[in-house]
Amino acid sequence: MDINDIPLELLLIILSYIPQNELCYTISQVCRHWNKLSILPDFWRTFFYDDLSKLPRSSSEKYSKVENRVAHIRNIQTFIQDLSINRIGIQDIKNSKSEIVFSNLKHLHIPDEINGHLFKDVLKRCLKLQALDLHMYNSLTCSFELFCGLDLKEIQISCLIPTSETLANDLIFLTETNPNLEKLYLDLTARNGNSIHSIMHLTLGDNIIRQILMQSRNLKTLAFGNCSMSSKGFTSCGIIFGLTELTISNCYWFDDDGIECITRNTKNLLVLEILECNNISDKGIASIAENCPRLLCLSIYHSHVGVQITNESLMAIAHACRI
Repeated sequence: MDINDIPLELLLIILSYIPQNELCYTISQVCRHWNKLSILPDFWRTFFYDDLSKLPRSSSEKYSKVENRVAHIRNIQTFIQDLSINRIGIQDIKNSKSEIVFSNLKHLHIPDEINGHLFKDVLKRCLKLQALDLHMYNSLTCSFELFCGLDLKEIQISCLIPTSETLANDLIFLTETNPNLEKLYLDLTARNGNSIHSIMHLTLGDNIIRQILMQSRNLKTLAFGNCSMSSKGFTSCGIIFGLTELTISNCYWFDDDGIECITRNTKNLLVLEILECNNISDKGIASIAENCPRLLCLSIYHSHVGVQITNESLMAIAHACRI
């Protein structure tokens, strides 16, 4: 029995478990039929460029040639909907002078620092971008102004940047120029100088939180991490939040008042995570039990000091929510 006698549906299922670098460099070389199968759109909806740079174990060499990687991207460019590509990959595409356009790309993930010129280059190749996941280590290297006009629905930014008085205004600008945001993830850490030991949490003023919330009325998912923020930004909004998922992590000043405000004004909350926050007690838990009947997932913990929550409060949540 020839392997090509296997029903096509079964063969495609088998090939779907093959790593992308194996599809590109091994499966495609078996025969003409398998070469065509190896570049079927379903195999490349999600694409990790870094994986393509590594040759299969059977190869005597470890890394593939740039021209081979770029040639393959040229073949699959219209299939990709979710792309993870590092700085080197973007530089490879730019240097090749290829007219590569990711015409159906919706989600772009850049896992390392990138300068403004490369960022502009990759953005102009993404015609239908809806979501962006970016690491920023220096706002001067990759300015927030580059987000202007993208009209994204999802933004995830991890910042490790020098302490800057402009960052708060940059965040307001970010939400102002992307009014249709549905998901916003901000992980903010400031650094004084270049020492790894000088990392500290960046303070986000109450007015900054308030403006972000007021400008982003379509938000469904919101996550703040590693920033010093209080509850007043939420309590002073005076609006009904449309959130279904909320994560507050490593925000030391956030307390029961914030939980009470959020749960009272968020009727559709399904997921709530309050992580590494010092000032959470039974008062906040009571608000959750009272106001969140649709809640499906609740995470509250602090790995160092614990949380001041009694069994009675947990029982109240168990009776009131769907958890």
